[in-house]
Amino acid sequence: MTPDSTAKAALNSHFSAAWFICLDISGDPLRVTTFGADVVVSGSGDSELDGTYVSRDGRFIEVSEISNSEGGSDTRTITLSGITSIDTDLVADIADKSLWQGRLARIWCRIYDADGVTAQGAIFPVDTGYMSSVQIIAGAETLGVLGR
Repeated sequence: MTPDSTAKAALNSHFSAAWFICLDISGDPLRVTTFGADVVVSGSGDSELDGTYVSRDGRFIEVSEISNSEGGSDTRTITLSGITSIDTDLVADIADKSLWQGRLARIWCRIYDADGVTAQGAIFPVDTGYMSSVQIIAGAETLGVLGR
């Protein structure tokens, strides 16, 4: 799917974009967004998109580029950093690969005006994959999620 006509028009001018990321860890999705406030998505028609997304500063969320070819695609890396404390339950879930390995990781995007306030179209899907590696880098206050 691609951006709708309103989002496409915004792409031709000055704009900002927000990521919406959903990682299925132990059947209790971890949802984060780079939008400047928490966002509740409901009634989208996509049960995996619907939910509450916790706002994280965009400087602390990185979504890698990906290239596709006839032989397949590269692994996409999602890095969530700047986390001052990580829930002990999340740490325990990450330690148990059966709770996340092979589960869905989904990425959506929404285009906003140059001020990053007014939505310029609907949220649209960017990528869907399966988590293959999750790691917490101790001391760096970074939660790195790797997968496709």
